[in-house]
Amino acid sequence: MKAYQVFMTRETGDNRVRDAKQTMEKRPRKNNGKTEVPQSRRNMSLCVVFALMALGIVFNACKKDELADFPSPPTGVTANAQSSSSIRVSWQPVSNATSYEVYYEIGNSTNKIYAGTTSSTSYTHSGLQANTTYYYCIKSVNSSGSSNYSSYASATTIGYR
Repeated sequence: MKAYQVFMTRETGDNRVRDAKQTMEKRPRKNNGKTEVPQSRRNMSLCVVFALMALGIVFNACKKDELADFPSPPTGVTANAQSSSSIRVSWQPVSNATSYEVYYEIGNSTNKIYAGTTSSTSYTHSGLQANTTYYYCIKSVNSSGSSNYSSYASATTIGYR
């Protein structure tokens, strides 16, 4: 049985139907009772998602005013080596964010690793390897959920002397 996504925008009034295989990651998800909607879908005035499945029908509707307070990703991310084992990451504040999640990647890896959470606009990551490049990205968080990842900033820890 195929699953479909159907949505209508108030601005244009047009209906769109897409194969769910193409849009599976774009539909709202429930997480601890909160609806998480990907950034690309948050600007829609009205979205209605239908998923027709062999075992039943799943329906989820959301309105723009219910989604308006998701934070945007931080901007101005910078990273500076402090020593052979620590890097300080900083960014500009996001007006409706209550905290920030810091993630990093090592060298050529593309696996994001959670470093920690802070309510400040900077984070010092310690316990690092000397002479190693780290790439950092940040998510803004508030009671509605989290933003997409920010752009990356990188720094290389200082080598041993």
